Amino acid sequence: MLPNKYRNLVWLILAALSVCLLALQFRHARAIGSKVVVSILIVMMIVGLIYVSKALSTLGSVTDVSVQYYSIAAYVQADDQAESITDAAGYTFGILSSLDRDNTDECLNDIVAEQGVSLTAVEYESVVDLASALLDGDVQAIVMNTSYLSVLSEASEDGDISEELGQFSDETKVIYEYTIERTIERVVSGSATTTEDGTEAYTGSDGVYSISEDPFIVYISGNDTSGTLASTGRSDVNILAVVNPSTHRILLVNTPRDYYVTLAFTGGSKDKLTHAGIYGVDVSMQALEDLYDISIQYYVRMNFTGFEEIIDALGGVSVYSEYAFTSSHGGYTFTVGYNDVDGAKALAFVRERYAFTSGDRQRGANQMALIEAVIDKATSSAILTNYMDVMNAASGALATNMTQREISSLVQWQLSNGGSWTVDSTSVTGSDSTGTVYSMGSTNVYRMIPDDDSVAAAVELINEVLEGN
Repeated sequence: MLPNKYRNLVWLILAALSVCLLALQFRHARAIGSKVVVSILIVMMIVGLIYVSKALSTLGSVTDVSVQYYSIAAYVQADDQAESITDAAGYTFGILSSLDRDNTDECLNDIVAEQGVSLTAVEYESVVDLASALLDGDVQAIVMNTSYLSVLSEASEDGDISEELGQFSDETKVIYEYTIERTIERVVSGSATTTEDGTEAYTGSDGVYSISEDPFIVYISGNDTSGTLASTGRSDVNILAVVNPSTHRILLVNTPRDYYVTLAFTGGSKDKLTHAGIYGVDVSMQALEDLYDISIQYYVRMNFTGFEEIIDALGGVSVYSEYAFTSSHGGYTFTVGYNDVDGAKALAFVRERYAFTSGDRQRGANQMALIEAVIDKATSSAILTNYMDVMNAASGALATNMTQREISSLVQWQLSNGGSWTVDSTSVTGSDSTGTVYSMGSTNVYRMIPDDDSVAAAVELINEVLEGN
């Protein structure tokens, strides 16, 4: 992490101390003082090695994550006698006719070819129709991406579908689960070279790119699952961090989760931005790239479980609330001004939308406020006193396609050049609407139609930061 000039200085100091201590040992072999000093130095070196080892281990676990997992499951009614996929031999299975069909077909092929189970498939247009078919007894089983469970729950909470469908997971059981692994293509790639100041530069298809010199954009995605970070799922947090190292400026751009955006892989169909995460973090990134006409180099993913752990590891944070409200999750009370929050309370703060007349718009503002609070705490002395806890939490809470070299390079550059960062934030808005979206077929659900002027204003701010203005 240290730039060359600091790293060489550290080595010189350690070498000088070692020589002095050895000299003391030879001259005063029986002196208690010299032995105490040597013992202290040894302890310091051991502690230092532990801290360095922990940092490297954490960086290794959270960086260069280039895979994502899709979980496809076979469901039957909760009181069905079948307990495994082999028990369902001869069942009629419901499947989606087009949604997530590649993953469904791969799962079905495994059931037939590898598990040796014969089945009859009936197609349904939407997730609602598919789930209803099982609950109504029209089919004996269905095969579906597990991420659609949260889609059903969300639509039920919003009153778009029945409460029974919203409780689908309670009314059914899984008799078979199939995991599919797919590679996420990196945008920034190439061979690394060391520049004069000791940082890394990458030579790729777009020429020489240096993360410590050239501006870049990071997509911050908050996954609504509580399991592994590499699993696909709805993204309830969709924030772009536009970073310009040369000007020490960061712009946070929030895009509401219900924004009605184009999903490129569908051939132009539109869906809620939150649903894009079901099909992969790369699909979410592409949707935002198309919306703002930009290139996004990196992503950072965090799920709700990891979110709480990081806040708690930091010893809590102080976040500013624009409104006084009581959260629907946990019943926490927030006042206007700064509020001290632990992990659970912080999660309630960023998830709340029903307490505000502006709904998801205010939730996005709260999410950016919490990011700023975390930055403030993480750059304070608290990071030293809670170092091990933060490292342990981060190793299971974050995943990014940045490489360890890239992060080290950015830290080296910051240590070499110093200076504080200016953090600004903005959010796009839109008009409330009800209509169909790709993931829900013919079912009408709430969606937010983008306001073109709002998007254009955000694009202008993004370009200002990228261009260093």
